Amino acid sequence: MEGELQLDIINREGCLTPQQLERALRPLASDKPAGMGLGVMLSHATLARLGGSLSLDNRPQGGVHARVSLPLTRE
Repeated sequence: MEGELQLDIINREGCLTPQQLERALRPLASDKPAGMGLGVMLSHATLARLGGSLSLDNRPQGGVHARVSLPLTRE
């Protein structure tokens, strides 16, 4: 099977500031006082190793949309 798997995760509440969206693309960035952005960094690293990606954006009607994309290949 060839193509791409897309997994959409939607949080219907809240939103991210432009600064938070920008920082989400950089490793080890977090707004949490004790946080290091480790979860986002590990997600980006793992998906990149698999040829995939993670994107984040605000929904026009409110909330945050995260999309995980992974290539599907034949073995």
